[in-house]
Amino acid sequence: MIKNGIKNYFRNLKYFFTPLGTIALGVVFGLSAAIPAINAAIKELFEGIKEIADSSSIEYAEFLNSFWLQVKALEWSSPVDAIETLFDKEWLTTALNNCMYGSMSVEIMQVEELVNQCFVNITLAFVVCVIFTAIGFIGGFFVTKWLIRREIARRSIWKYFLISFIDSLLGATLVTLSLWILTLWKVGVIISAFVSVILFGFIELFEAYIAHAWKKIDFNKVVNVKNIGLLFCSNTILFLISGVFVSLVVAIFNSFVGLFVGMALIEIAFIVIGLNAESYVKSAVAEGNAEKETSATFEKSVVTESKKIEVKKENPAIKSRSTEQNTKSLPCKNNPKAVSAKTSQKEKECASDKVAIAEDKDSSE
Repeated sequence: MIKNGIKNYFRNLKYFFTPLGTIALGVVFGLSAAIPAINAAIKELFEGIKEIADSSSIEYAEFLNSFWLQVKALEWSSPVDAIETLFDKEWLTTALNNCMYGSMSVEIMQVEELVNQCFVNITLAFVVCVIFTAIGFIGGFFVTKWLIRREIARRSIWKYFLISFIDSLLGATLVTLSLWILTLWKVGVIISAFVSVILFGFIELFEAYIAHAWKKIDFNKVVNVKNIGLLFCSNTILFLISGVFVSLVVAIFNSFVGLFVGMALIEIAFIVIGLNAESYVKSAVAEGNAEKETSATFEKSVVTESKKIEVKKENPAIKSRSTEQNTKSLPCKNNPKAVSAKTSQKEKECASDKVAIAEDKDSSE
């Protein structure tokens, strides 16, 4: 099962760009909606500050120049940290207040209200971007799962609904059982996690048996403690492999690239883990069918040979005919008739040679 799981994971890495592409598409749509909203929020903030400056003794040009100096003073050698600081509500409020020389407390409160409204709009824009990214992530998950399922665990629609119903029922039971164990004992979280791992493997193998091996192979051959343990080990190994790949990408490039690559790899790992049990059961059914075909062919050949032997015993003519055929097919050294025929032929040749020698002597005399 472990070998089968690792093989499925590496074989389906060819679909890596499917989740990566859908995630990137979601980010593009999210940013296309978020960037104009953020731009509008910042524009509204500075327009409000300009109105406050015009109605007071504040010079708006000096205000902008002072604010720009504070922005330039940020650590732009690390752009991500600088942008995080720039969009920090407390820093922005303090920076704007420091730029308003000679302002009254009322004006400072108005600026704080403008900053609060600006950050509300920015937060909404960020939420929209996250929603589009999540849609891309979820859409990529289902598209990739459909592609991988066609490769390793194809099943019909009615089986899909049946397994979904069983999965929901057993999943709800598992969650209820885990919570009940957790309420009984403080250390129950450890027991609950252990029981969840065992029951999770049991549910996966049971569903795979119902979907692909019902009345085809023995239930105990699929659902047993050994297979549950191997399934857990296989899933753990796939997570470790994905973690190693993501760590290498982060080390070679940066955390931003590692985030996108990691999401795509984790998607494929989760999908393969979810289909590992079905793939194993399908391969077990295929092996069982192959063994049945082999045994059936062998039994058929044995029956055919036994029937031939019985026919020969019942009919002596066939037996004698087969004996003559075998005798004719034997080599000369094992066939007496062939040996005697060859001997008589040699004697005739020797006699003819003697007659020819005698005639030569008479002619010479």
